[in-house]
Amino acid sequence: MISRPFLGESLFATPCFELLSKDYEITLLLYPNSIPLFKQYKFIKNILPSCNTAHAQAKLPDETIKEIKRIFVADEDNYYAYINDEDVKFLSNHPELNYIKKYPVLHDTEIKVLRKENVGEHCISRSRKYILKLQLMSLEDTDKFDCMVRIPEYTPLPSNNDIIVYQGSRETLRKLSTSIIQKFINKIPNAIFLVTQETATELNMINCGIKHILISPYIDENLEKIVDLFKSKPKVVIGPDSGLTQLALGYKIPLIWLESRIPIESVIDKQYKDIYEVYRRCNPTCDQSCMARKTDMSKNKLSYGMFDAQGYVRSLELKCFKERKASCLEYMDYEIDDIIKLLDT
Repeated sequence: MISRPFLGESLFATPCFELLSKDYEITLLLYPNSIPLFKQYKFIKNILPSCNTAHAQAKLPDETIKEIKRIFVADEDNYYAYINDEDVKFLSNHPELNYIKKYPVLHDTEIKVLRKENVGEHCISRSRKYILKLQLMSLEDTDKFDCMVRIPEYTPLPSNNDIIVYQGSRETLRKLSTSIIQKFINKIPNAIFLVTQETATELNMINCGIKHILISPYIDENLEKIVDLFKSKPKVVIGPDSGLTQLALGYKIPLIWLESRIPIESVIDKQYKDIYEVYRRCNPTCDQSCMARKTDMSKNKLSYGMFDAQGYVRSLELKCFKERKASCLEYMDYEIDDIIKLLDT
């Protein structure tokens, strides 16, 4: 099984891994940062370090190739499967693995057709998309199936009722700036902050006594701390779309999703609707297009049209990307107050 090089995407695929494990032994090619988290899943037989599989020049580590040849014997029925069409580009660099057959997956364009036939222009969650891609069941049948992220069995830790503020992805368009983290500190200083080393240093968190765990640079020990934190059933996680927000939902922790360029329903499954709240800015200061949605203030409701002031603009060319600040996540003080009020809803 070829997983994506992103923690969240791999987590969304766990229902698929579980289903496939009923008929196959699952060997998962996984980006190294995510391996410690996935070691505890009983339905995954082997985990091997992967590469950035969506890059045409990428190659698997030599040790991974050796292990694949040991596990996948040439005269047996072996298959490779994947959850995104981009993630098999690297295979052209490994002709020695050609004996492994392709599992019958749908092309991403075929999934779009199925979605439109069943739900029109509405989005479906990543988990349902992957179930369709691997042809494990129909979209209609997913309504009767648990599409939530699977979490390894664990013993809950004593509840701490903490508030967690998560800075977000390494990707600029899904990340809170340091100045916004400071605003949250001003409002809820007793929260636990999941932030980068850069932010922790700039805000002098250690000397100021601000509880925090570093998410970058990545180390296994900090991931273990975050998992233990989630096992203790905190009150809520506040943050934008990223792998750790998906992990929090796996532990059924209430989430305040800070929407940026990605609509929640195209990521998080509707089966979580009782444990998340969405906050989106009503008047972003954007002057360029991206994947974000706009709000029709005259009707006081969300419009499903994307920002289109200048037509489509590649992510790397967006003003938000160049300035390393996503304007839809750059909150005014009163907006921080509005977010915090959601804690009591």
